[in-house]
Amino acid sequence: MIGAQMRHPYEVTAFVERGWWLVHAVDVGAQVRVSTLAEVESAARELYARRLGMKLADVAVTIQVYRSTPAAVIRARWTGRVRR
Repeated sequence: MIGAQMRHPYEVTAFVERGWWLVHAVDVGAQVRVSTLAEVESAARELYARRLGMKLADVAVTIQVYRSTPAAVIRARWTGRVRR
């Protein structure tokens, strides 16, 4: 495929928090909320396209879906509260 642009699959995590799906774009450290699981992929692709200045068609993502808030997120928030 000479001349074809290789698309790097960017890593995304998604989990439910307070009734919203929180989509975390790992590679750029950004987040967005959506109301349904069906919206996760398109929201993640749009987020990367905006942050990296890419065309939407050139953004590929892999999504890790958690059905509850990951323990690491809970620990980070708890630790942050203790340090205040």
